[in-house]
Amino acid sequence: MVGQRLGLWTVLRHEHGGHWVARCDCGTERVVRGSSLRQGRSKGCGHCGQSNKEPLRERAPADRSTLIRRQNVDTQAVIDAIHELPLIDLAPPRMPAVGVGKDNAEEIAVLHISDVQYGKVTESYSSDVARERLLQLAAHAMRIIDVRKRAAKITELRLYLGGDIIEGQTIFKGQAYRIDAPVYVQAIHGASASLAKVVLQLLQVVQRIQVFCVRGNHGRDDDGSPGNWDNVTYEMLKYRLLGGDDVPGGSTGRSEIARRLSFQDIGKTWYAVDRVYDWGNLIVHGDQFRGAFLGNGFRTRASGWIDSIPEAWDYLWFGHFHQHGAMVLNRRVLLANGTTESDNDYAQESFAATGDPTQRLAFFNRKYGIVADCPIYLGMRHPNRK
Repeated sequence: MVGQRLGLWTVLRHEHGGHWVARCDCGTERVVRGSSLRQGRSKGCGHCGQSNKEPLRERAPADRSTLIRRQNVDTQAVIDAIHELPLIDLAPPRMPAVGVGKDNAEEIAVLHISDVQYGKVTESYSSDVARERLLQLAAHAMRIIDVRKRAAKITELRLYLGGDIIEGQTIFKGQAYRIDAPVYVQAIHGASASLAKVVLQLLQVVQRIQVFCVRGNHGRDDDGSPGNWDNVTYEMLKYRLLGGDDVPGGSTGRSEIARRLSFQDIGKTWYAVDRVYDWGNLIVHGDQFRGAFLGNGFRTRASGWIDSIPEAWDYLWFGHFHQHGAMVLNRRVLLANGTTESDNDYAQESFAATGDPTQRLAFFNRKYGIVADCPIYLGMRHPNRK
């Protein structure tokens, strides 16, 4: 941030943590929180007669103001319009081998993708980086599945899309300054296209994929309506791969894909439940949790869901906190997913939370449930040194 001009501030140097030394146009120097600078909450020292008077949206470049207004489109209307879009033909992936399966061993793979924040901009993250990391995730998952096939028969993968796939646009003040594409581009042209490539790659190593989707909080409409741009992303992904509902497949390639790929109800509720063999998997975004990461608040909320959610579950899959982790709750397990993004100063400053870009791949055995839990790291990872 050094050298950047934000409002009337010019950033001089980093002070400590998330704080920076900045000079106002009037010459006043002050230590200011980085998030206040980036989000426009602090525009100057407050004593020179110019700062902190101009509304954020009026200061935004004209195209950003336009983008903010466009978020208020009815997301259901966007979903309906998706099915009028033209489609290009797809070549179906080859049918892969199923694996050796020693002693008749069989497994089902589960890949959890969440908190991609497509469209977000940080010092090391952007839509282009998100696209690269999703493809990297698919490549790593394919290699791991091929390794597992040496000992087990693997024909199926469950794909859990856990929300905050897109960054959104107006979930918090100043967000329009930190995105590289409007929300409809994030959902329709960006994230859905990248996820479609991920699915097509995974179909090269498994014969069938079932997709389960839950919405996050970043894509919600800011006018209080129940719409969510994550759901737009999911519907566009489904349409890219399977075509419209009236003519499933829509082409020879999509007809073949439709025999191997299915989507469960999109946007039906805030959670989804999948059964892998007889093991129940409860999928939520994670913004329902309160308190410290994997603290007592998590235990309390998860315990309440044991009875309040009608379906039985053994594993709880969630994201939102951008940290990979796990917690045992008696005979149930909570599985926290990471994120594909990096350099999230807001999480570091506000929640003291940070972690390496990572997503989760697990393998289920009929008898024991999860028998392998594999964090997939996206990018370089180094030992901690002080």
